[in-house]
Amino acid sequence: MLLKLLKKGTSIATGFYLLVPAAILGFLFYLSINQDNRYKNSGKKVLGTVTEINYEDRRARPVIQFHTSDGKSYTHDPGAIAFQAFDKGGQVELYYMENNPSDAYLVKNNERKLANIALGGIALVLLLTSLGYFFGANGKRQRAITAGGLALFLSYLAFFVYQEHRDFAKDAIKATGTIVEKHAEKCNDVENNGEGKVILNDCFAYTVEYVALNNEKMTWRSDREWKERAIGDELKILYRKDDPANVRFDVFWDGYGSALIFGLLGLTCWVWLLRILLRR
Repeated sequence: MLLKLLKKGTSIATGFYLLVPAAILGFLFYLSINQDNRYKNSGKKVLGTVTEINYEDRRARPVIQFHTSDGKSYTHDPGAIAFQAFDKGGQVELYYMENNPSDAYLVKNNERKLANIALGGIALVLLLTSLGYFFGANGKRQRAITAGGLALFLSYLAFFVYQEHRDFAKDAIKATGTIVEKHAEKCNDVENNGEGKVILNDCFAYTVEYVALNNEKMTWRSDREWKERAIGDELKILYRKDDPANVRFDVFWDGYGSALIFGLLGLTCWVWLLRILLRR
């Protein structure tokens, strides 16, 4: 009897310890979504122009200029953003508060989207696992709950990344671009040289010139990558018909590589869940 009570107490304590981070992550997820909705519901949408781009590690930090409805000019610094390229002179959508135009918000922010998915997904997995402990799920049921939560989270993440690129490519125009500039930089991926010193790895970004459908010559600065290419090399690219400055490499791995990785991880969790359920 005493042993059962101890086990029950340990299970409840473990559930509580998991519930605390789940609640914190869930609250952060709520705040982020609520901020999105606040700007969408109360802000005014406007097109801004990227006037300057700085780079921090592998993240772009654009400076965006926009004009309010009364013609006044403001600048917005959204901070450093990963998983997204910006063009100097390119246009992006913003929301700003009419009573305080300096309070602006970048509409398209892939890093924020992925962060929201990660916050919500991890919070859900922790919540399901903690509830399993609270309700006294045995080891098999507890593992099944954890595996199922991870499988759902990773599968949704894979679907999100896949759908995001599919929507981009659906109406995109295929073209061939030529590298006209090469930018060698240091990435935040590091190696240790064995002597206690950290070496920053080299990576490269490229300015690519291409011709849009209207025969207008355009340039695009690519995301950074580890592969070194030469000036004059030709690259297959995709650009949006309605926004020729919005460009990506026309390479399967660049478009669907992340979705494939998340999908394989999700499939592994589904197999894990199936093995748990079928094991006697």
